[in-house]
Amino acid sequence: MDVSDISGSVLCRGSRLMRLVLLLLFILRLNSAWGVWVDFPSNNAPEARTLHTAVWTGQEMIVWGGWVGNLPFFNNGGVYNPEADRWGAMSMEGVPEARSFHTAVWTGQEMIVWGGYDGRKILNSGGIYNPQTNTWQPISTENAPAARSFHTAVWTGQEMIIWGGFDGSKTLNRGRIYNPQTDTWRGMNTENSSQSRGASSAIWTGQEMIIWGGHYTPDQALNSGGIYNPVTDQWRPVSLTHAPEPRSNHTVVWTGQEMIIWGGEQSGRPLRNGGNYRLSK
Repeated sequence: MDVSDISGSVLCRGSRLMRLVLLLLFILRLNSAWGVWVDFPSNNAPEARTLHTAVWTGQEMIVWGGWVGNLPFFNNGGVYNPEADRWGAMSMEGVPEARSFHTAVWTGQEMIVWGGYDGRKILNSGGIYNPQTNTWQPISTENAPAARSFHTAVWTGQEMIIWGGFDGSKTLNRGRIYNPQTDTWRGMNTENSSQSRGASSAIWTGQEMIIWGGHYTPDQALNSGGIYNPVTDQWRPVSLTHAPEPRSNHTVVWTGQEMIIWGGEQSGRPLRNGGNYRLSK
């Protein structure tokens, strides 16, 4: 089994999306003050791409990585400032190797990218980008998680939790926790961990990480999940009562009180439903 096997229709839809991206003359953004769409600047914008990552810094959007069809994968990106309505370049010195199917988190000062697939191999490397200094620094690979793509990443306020994904032959139910201040990785308890999965969702509640959905194999989507507390290093299950139907490649947000799941696919069938999950007290 390879990456194209596990991604299934994700790559098919991605190819169609890439063709559409290349045909776009304008990218639009919403001006919330007026409730209208305005032209998005193309000058100095990154090349057309899909399956990249983006983070919001509080002032700017950082886009990085991705790919376009049979072309090489990207290890470049751009920084967009909506107030100035312009793109800025990102340094290529010390940049991580090109990839897609990776993750990115914002720490409050830096963007951390990790894992993914470069078109030839699955990766267990990454990098840290500081937009203020426009510099990259590497992430230690000592005690790093096994190489993977289709994994999840959340930022706890101090650490990045990497979990699940696909290692090139199977889905995973393990992960590790990275501290950028010390550039070190630590382990996670696997007892009562959620079932192996890729293309799941993950959110941070302020105290815990909730994993939900995804697929165990390309044809077996899941509607189960788990809740992980990094302080106690303990897992507990997400209730299956009234859970939405199984799915992967869906979206998730945290409202401050509830996790909202919507969309996704089940064995290639797109879904238009979802559910709200409230943590028990």
